Amino acid sequence: MKRYITDGILLVRVQLRKAAEYRLSFLVGLLSSILFIGLEFGSFALVLQRFERMAGWELREVCFLYSMVEIAFGLAYFIFGGFDHRPFSTLVKSGQFDVILLKPVDVTLQILASGLSLQRLGRVLVAFVILFSILPQLELTPEAILYMPFVIGGMLLFFGGIFIISSAVTFWTLDSVESLNILTFGVNQLMAYPMTSYQDSLRFFFTFIIPAAFLNYYPAVEMLGKSDPLGLPSSVSYLAPFIGLGTFLLSLVIWRAGLSKYQSSGC
Repeated sequence: MKRYITDGILLVRVQLRKAAEYRLSFLVGLLSSILFIGLEFGSFALVLQRFERMAGWELREVCFLYSMVEIAFGLAYFIFGGFDHRPFSTLVKSGQFDVILLKPVDVTLQILASGLSLQRLGRVLVAFVILFSILPQLELTPEAILYMPFVIGGMLLFFGGIFIISSAVTFWTLDSVESLNILTFGVNQLMAYPMTSYQDSLRFFFTFIIPAAFLNYYPAVEMLGKSDPLGLPSSVSYLAPFIGLGTFLLSLVIWRAGLSKYQSSGC
């Protein structure tokens, strides 16, 4: 365990040094990320402000949903970005993954470190600004505030697990499976808004097939003291950390299975 921690810290330092060497590139990338997510949310907020409510949710309540999932997804993309299936499939097909296997450092740690990009923290910064600007307006209970980090942590583990699963699939397919973007970037967008704003079929799929609703919507319903027109018991609001952890542990099993089946592409 001590060796894993030492190797992990060393790999992170290498990535930070790379960012320090190209400061202008880092700053441009960070500002671009901040500008993109700021404009994305700003345009939506202007529209919602015009209509005042979205499926019974006020702007400040939607901001709460949006900011929590963006913090979680932004941190997950920063930490687990090396498992993004698109660059990872290129790594496998080109034969460069063989080089990683030959290094005397854990493969998972190498992939984690290879994807660290400080520019991705731009969306996290914007999300934190949104969250802390609307918290005084929500009048959350102390219990709700204490539960909030667990909700964000559950979503972080969920997205991290999905990134790992999407890259592990590459061991069997070799090619990048673009439909898996639905489970990362697509679910991220879906979870940013109330589930009551979607059609019944979509709600059913992302509640009982892919349990995205339990990760952000139901915890927010409980923390904001809102009633749920979908009729599920309030206890489901506390499933988020367990679903996130379960998804992450499952992803590690699939990742290890993929590693054991890996064969060089021969390129």
